[in-house]
Amino acid sequence: MRELSVLYSRELFRLIMISAKIPLGGIVRILGAGVNWSLVDCGGWAAARGRKKCLMDNRFEVAVGAGTLMSDSAAAARFPHRWTPEGVTVEADFTGGHLLHLAAAGCVLNDVYREAARLGIDVKGVRVTAAGGFNTATWQSTGIGYSVEVSSDAPADDLAHLLEVVDEVAEIPHAIRAGALVRRVPEP
Repeated sequence: MRELSVLYSRELFRLIMISAKIPLGGIVRILGAGVNWSLVDCGGWAAARGRKKCLMDNRFEVAVGAGTLMSDSAAAARFPHRWTPEGVTVEADFTGGHLLHLAAAGCVLNDVYREAARLGIDVKGVRVTAAGGFNTATWQSTGIGYSVEVSSDAPADDLAHLLEVVDEVAEIPHAIRAGALVRRVPEP
């Protein structure tokens, strides 16, 4: 079985930082990605699971898994899932920031299964991790980064194409990228 990890990526980021001779603890905008990445210590559920580094920054990291890549953590919540009989696992703290990132991660996970079925790719498991931070002066998001791990016997090129398609069609990341008016409405 092949497992392809497209980690928009701590490892890739580390290699970029090292080659650019930039300290790994710094925050850098990777040109073209539109996301701030930083390798700093995690808090919340990630720290409880022994993770020493976060995907993006030290706040609001979430993970969703299905199939062979479901979480085995007792702290993970389980939900029914349209695409897998075993359901999905969710690892997240219950804050608005985590829920925003969970929406993006959950959408990407669902779309991996949907698009894989459309493309005829058998997927055994998917895990999506998403993280981001907020400017505490304005509470504007500093961006959301996500990584996708797919367990499949399909060729690596097919899986890479699948993830490119998902990145183009995933509805919630599109909605977040476009922005939305959010307002309180009076009770009826």
